[in-house]
Amino acid sequence: MKRARLRSVGLGRKWKVRLDTILWEVVRARDKVCVRCGSTSHLQVSHVRSRRYLSTRWALWNVK
Repeated sequence: MKRARLRSVGLGRKWKVRLDTILWEVVRARDKVCVRCGSTSHLQVSHVRSRRYLSTRWALWNVK
């Protein structure tokens, strides 16, 4: 039983990384410049609410 649990946790981690990457690409294409400082280089995603809460982790209104 432990083996099955470990596999499902690993699969979940892969999906989180994939969805985070997709979100990052969408937000970068949407904004093109930093919302805070106006820079166009080294853009990153900033979350209003923590990524810890999966219900808002990939919500577009939650990222700037």
